[in-house]
Amino acid sequence: MNVMRGQIKISPNNMAARVNLLTEIESGGFTRVIAPKPKADRQPATKIVLKNETYGESTDAIADEIADCIGIKPKAIKPLGRAGKIHLLLFDGTHKSRDIMENFKRSERKFFCAPSIKVEPFRENPKHIIQCKKCYAFDHSKQSCYGKQEEPQIIITTPEGTTTKVCRNCKEEDHGANNASCPVFKKIIARQIEQAEAKQTKKEERIKRSVVRERENKMAAVV
Repeated sequence: MNVMRGQIKISPNNMAARVNLLTEIESGGFTRVIAPKPKADRQPATKIVLKNETYGESTDAIADEIADCIGIKPKAIKPLGRAGKIHLLLFDGTHKSRDIMENFKRSERKFFCAPSIKVEPFRENPKHIIQCKKCYAFDHSKQSCYGKQEEPQIIITTPEGTTTKVCRNCKEEDHGANNASCPVFKKIIARQIEQAEAKQTKKEERIKRSVVRERENKMAAVV
């Protein structure tokens, strides 16, 4: 059990202890309970972007066509963009992105009679936030939450004795916890952008070191 920033974090050893603990907490009258599922119980997905024309076919038909092409059927398909011509393919997490891409490259079947299949690994947008639509925390999704359904705003009593609605996360008025103008929301976006930039910088440095190392090896071989 850890206590940090006014929150108590409890990590049960198993699922039975987790369920019992949640039952006890819900009956205790606490103001807020955030209960994401353990990482082992979450269902990660491998994401691939499909850029081929699908001619208005249903997601089920697209999934069947992909299964015929590469032998692996996506568990879900989501349209991307306003036009909906690009699709996000969600495969079971047991399938690695590089393996799926290799299957697409080796496929000899024509996808809806197209000469080639245009796919690429999905790249997360650092401005895209994963926020639970149940408890409105930012560290998990609705599908990974054991908490009960909450509202983005809560009602509090002011020192003057009146009631008002405030954001569940920052406790300010005029917006809810799912609003991009929320200070907490903005802070999460800024942190994700900073992390993405740091990751990109490390990647570029790693590539530069690899190039230098390869050049030194060639020079050593010549000598």
